[in-house]
Amino acid sequence: MQPARVFRHQIEFIILAIICSCGISASAVIVPIGQAYAIAQVSATSHTDNNMNVTSTSSAIRDDKRHFSGPTAIAFDLKNGRVYVINSGSKTVSVISSSTNNIIKNIPLPKTSNPTDITFDSFNGKLYVVDSAADNILVISGHDNKIIATIHIPAGKDALGFSYQYQPSHLAADSKNGNVFVVAFRGGMGTYDWDTSLFVINGKSNQIMGTIDLGIYIMPGALITYDSVNNYLYISNRSWYVPQAIIYIVNASNNKIVTYLYDDGSLPQTNYGWTTPVSVDVNPRNGNIYVLNSVIVNSPYSCTLWVFDGTTNKLVAREAVGSFVKPIAGTFDLRNQNLYIIDNQNVTVISSSNYEIEKEIKISPGLSNLVVDPENGNVYVTNSALNTVSVINGYTNEFVKTIQ
Repeated sequence: MQPARVFRHQIEFIILAIICSCGISASAVIVPIGQAYAIAQVSATSHTDNNMNVTSTSSAIRDDKRHFSGPTAIAFDLKNGRVYVINSGSKTVSVISSSTNNIIKNIPLPKTSNPTDITFDSFNGKLYVVDSAADNILVISGHDNKIIATIHIPAGKDALGFSYQYQPSHLAADSKNGNVFVVAFRGGMGTYDWDTSLFVINGKSNQIMGTIDLGIYIMPGALITYDSVNNYLYISNRSWYVPQAIIYIVNASNNKIVTYLYDDGSLPQTNYGWTTPVSVDVNPRNGNIYVLNSVIVNSPYSCTLWVFDGTTNKLVAREAVGSFVKPIAGTFDLRNQNLYIIDNQNVTVISSSNYEIEKEIKISPGLSNLVVDPENGNVYVTNSALNTVSVINGYTNEFVKTIQ
């Protein structure tokens, strides 16, 4: 045997001995690559150290039954303390225990699906997932984590008699009566002409019980938020032809549009440009409505916070809250009264009392969405590039853990 080969086998033996002594399965760690061996699935516990990740081989042996694969949308279940994460890569929904911050199960979705959004209905204990590939809403039992129904968003006809298919994008659940509201859009005759509607689903029968027309010339992908205090829905969107965003307020009791929120120009401008909402949240303590906007002027992005009085629906504050690579998503934490907004790699904490930045938490490039656990105050941030979920302590705003 050649000396180099003997030395290589000695190294392999040492590595195997170390692995076995640590209680790790060698077959899950050593992957043959040609005439050499590479260690995969050995990653640092710190979210800032990526030097030990072997991305070229770890995906080949990663068990998707207990790992993320392109995590994007995320939702929280207050009843049983579960966090649900959509995996766009593996077509699954990961279930995380908020007490241990570990994945306890992955729920399989149809292989041909394209899951884009998820919400949990605390009234009936069901999960609802948007499948934009088939224009369906998948209903999952929160009890046994199985798909129990598929609701198809129907086609329709325009004024000229032409058929079209509505495509669902986002959804929210009414925790008071179990109804689910789905924002869906259809393309028009022109490149930027869209017709957006709100479909109302009965949470008991899983049947569509009505639609609300949100108007034409509206961009697809509208966000939707439910406020259980006043039983209102807030739907954010922007027209291609109007530079300022518009927030629709819909009464969930009678499914009618109440009014609109928009920047009426009554306050001095801080950021000029086209605004696109990335989150809409309601503070039940004071009734304020917070709208975080991504603002683009030429190529740089910035973030503007709109604050509306929930009683008068008037704009009471407009604040520039920092510059971001590109603001992606945001959320509000009722316990600490802070707003959280993410760009590609940072989590920025904003005080709702003075609208000042309290802290910037650097994670890793690839952030996609976030949610707050109202029970323990933790913030969960998905990273679709690294296939991880980062946990941040909402009280200290310190990094806690990376779930992977």
